[in-house]
Amino acid sequence: MRLNCKVIMICALGAASVSCASTANTAQKREAAVLLNADKSEIRESIRVFVRQDAGRFVRAEPDSLSLSPNMIIHRRARDFEARSRTLPPANLDYRLVTDGTNCWLMRHETGLDSPIAAEHLLPDSAQCALYSQNKG
Repeated sequence: MRLNCKVIMICALGAASVSCASTANTAQKREAAVLLNADKSEIRESIRVFVRQDAGRFVRAEPDSLSLSPNMIIHRRARDFEARSRTLPPANLDYRLVTDGTNCWLMRHETGLDSPIAAEHLLPDSAQCALYSQNKG
């Protein structure tokens, strides 16, 4: 009888830990979004500062592209022209705007949308995002 109780207890604890581990994380609850007020200077500056900190200072962020699509591609040059050295590998970094219905984040995954998040930035409270729909028209 005691063995049965122990087996049942282990199964119950095992099931409880599995259900806790399978809870969706916050990033999975976020959906692709577009930025409704990309013209606000504080939002534009927030995006530029985040991208420069993440990708290096010789990149150019285009916040206006986020008003049409959730994706923003940053082109990083291979050469630091001021130092005249090759400090960073050239790359195209894909940033994606997402929302949970309340807040807006700009994030970059390591390789693809299913890979871990490499960098993310919460946009200012004044940022207004709407869910992105590919079915226009």
